[in-house]
Amino acid sequence: MQRRGRVSVIVPRTRANRSEIILHRGEITGRYKGGQSLKEISREMGIHIKSVRLCVRRYEAEGHVETRPRLGGPRVTTPYDDKRIIAASAQSQENGHNINKELGLECHVTTTLRRLHEAGILYTAIFRPLRKT
Repeated sequence: MQRRGRVSVIVPRTRANRSEIILHRGEITGRYKGGQSLKEISREMGIHIKSVRLCVRRYEAEGHVETRPRLGGPRVTTPYDDKRIIAASAQSQENGHNINKELGLECHVTTTLRRLHEAGILYTAIFRPLRKT
């Protein structure tokens, strides 16, 4: 993760950052600089012309073919905290607010619910209070 001013910037861990993909983009821009048309590049490489055009435009605008970093904050919970959240939800049917209080976590309730969702534990209607009938 890199920092720009006060904003955290996360380099995506996606297919777009693989070296072969970046080399592929480099080949597109190299062919374009070599005088080939977008249509020729598209046909020879088997890539849609809009993808070729996007790659060339980004290269001309930014001067590189690497994937742009995306905005995002640093992860608030540690893997140990994640395990504690899952264990606390398994022991009792508490909602996110109570799990945070019980474990003394200083993260938002949504973060707690997101960690449960990532673990395959789904809560429905957590934020709605139970109605007494």
